[in-house]
Amino acid sequence: MVISVSELIRASARGGQTYHASRHKIATRILASPSSAIAAPNSFLLERLFKLDKSKWIVLGFNKKDWMLLDAIATNRDETVRENYERLLADYITINADRVQRLYDLSSKISAAILQADDGESVAAAAGELDEVDRQSLFSFRVYAAQRGHSNDLLLSYFKAQMSTDWLKKRFLYP
Repeated sequence: MVISVSELIRASARGGQTYHASRHKIATRILASPSSAIAAPNSFLLERLFKLDKSKWIVLGFNKKDWMLLDAIATNRDETVRENYERLLADYITINADRVQRLYDLSSKISAAILQADDGESVAAAAGELDEVDRQSLFSFRVYAAQRGHSNDLLLSYFKAQMSTDWLKKRFLYP
């Protein structure tokens, strides 16, 4: 028996799998069931599926299967497939809104320090408040690069230490 996309998402969340762990199964099922809209799981299951947990989170390293599925999704013209991915994206953002808000708050703090002609200490201290997950954000990379752009050696050692996947390293360190 083939289960629906909604049932697969609920089963993954109930089983303690994150979206990262179940992304291939979910994408394959969405593509195989283009007319099947995702029913909204309850907030508890959404949190289990999408919440970024710093003790379990890793940067998504794209592999061959990811690229094949991304290509299939990008070339798919079915409206329901697009709506399903918009729904997943909206749920992901909603569940992690607190992390996004922390980055906005930090951005304001850094901007204020820069506008007050800070010597860099306040910016460095603010950037030091980021946890392991947020240190992997593009925002964090940009702040560090803006602060240390004068030294290629500092940037290189920072990015080598922060980037945990080959995919990221190839794009940021070895262009």
